Amino acid sequence: MSVKDKNGIFIQNSNLKDRLTVLNDRLKRHLSSECIYLADQKADLENQVMQLKIEKEQKDKTLFQNVEKKDVRKFFSPLNLKEIEKDQKDEKQKQITMEMERIQQEIIQIENRMNEIKELIYDMDDLVNDRQFIESIEEKDSEQKIEKIF
Repeated sequence: MSVKDKNGIFIQNSNLKDRLTVLNDRLKRHLSSECIYLADQKADLENQVMQLKIEKEQKDKTLFQNVEKKDVRKFFSPLNLKEIEKDQKDEKQKQITMEMERIQQEIIQIENRMNEIKELIYDMDDLVNDRQFIESIEEKDSEQKIEKIF
């Protein structure tokens, strides 16, 4: 089966307005599903950011802040273990912050793609509804058909 048999868009003898309408509907359907997919991705990324924010806030909170653990190692160790713990906490905070920023950049990219899709849909609607454009193309199309005959 050839493309002409399958697709109403490319049939030679069909009306240009009908072909553009079919093309517009198919593009709209495809781009709308793509936009929905991107919106789902964006929602997932926003949930990840929210989880990271919660994780970041809970790192500093302990259940019993006033109770200090008495670790025998700290009395015999030449190292200050509290400084090591603080450094580890700071490093973890930096990692969480970097991950949040990376996800925010992905969200911005998704939003840009969604905006491009919406603009394309609006442009296609304007094109299909522009009578002057369609009439000029139909005239050219009919002239080409006449030239093929002669």
